[in-house]
Amino acid sequence: MALSEGEQRRLDEIAAGLTLEDPTFAQRITDAGLRRPRIVVAIAVFVMGMVALVVGLVLTDASLVFGLVILGLGLAAMVGGVVLAIRERRRF
Repeated sequence: MALSEGEQRRLDEIAAGLTLEDPTFAQRITDAGLRRPRIVVAIAVFVMGMVALVVGLVLTDASLVFGLVILGLGLAAMVGGVVLAIRERRRF
């Protein structure tokens, strides 16, 4: 449902007043749309880490060193994904 001209004008006045009173808060609200893609990136990094972990476990039978390197990278990616998600939750 679209706002009437008067409602839209009043909403714009409130937004302008908020920006003047507390610019940091206003920016956090404006940047709220960017929050979801960061969470998606964190989940994608975690899933890629899980895949690398499984590939590393499978390759450990063929080549111990190569498998352990892939396994370590997978664990690091999983931890990185969790850290990204936690930092994003604390941001808001």
